[in-house]
Amino acid sequence: MKHQLNLGVRTWLHLNRVRFKVEKHLAKHLDCYDLTPAQFGVLAHLQAYPDISQQRLANLLFVTKGNIVGLLNRLEQRDLVQRRPDPEDGRTHVVSLTERGRALAAQVVPEQEKLVVKYMAFATLENQRELHQLLLTLDRNLGSD
Repeated sequence: MKHQLNLGVRTWLHLNRVRFKVEKHLAKHLDCYDLTPAQFGVLAHLQAYPDISQQRLANLLFVTKGNIVGLLNRLEQRDLVQRRPDPEDGRTHVVSLTERGRALAAQVVPEQEKLVVKYMAFATLENQRELHQLLLTLDRNLGSD
């Protein structure tokens, strides 16, 4: 007799499948700008939160200290971000977009948003709100990182 997976497991597996497919589509767009999804995340977060600490940026992106250093090194080499010592705490760095980074973010972030809106257009706004609420509830139930 075949084993029938629990609805929760099937839902989780499908959620992962959909996430993977969306990321694949979004990554294809980012290839036009020679950006990885992680690098895009840095630009988008710095556009939303200018001059934040390197550690806070790592937390927002769910990456380790080592990963954020590598990401920022590559983006600094392209003159998209800059790091400088925090004037209030010399042990930490403040990260911000350069002029070139601001220009790129101003272009690529709205384009990515339009793609996400296009992918979500299958659902009514009410369905999107309900899905968003369900995901928030799941996130809260899973606890802190």
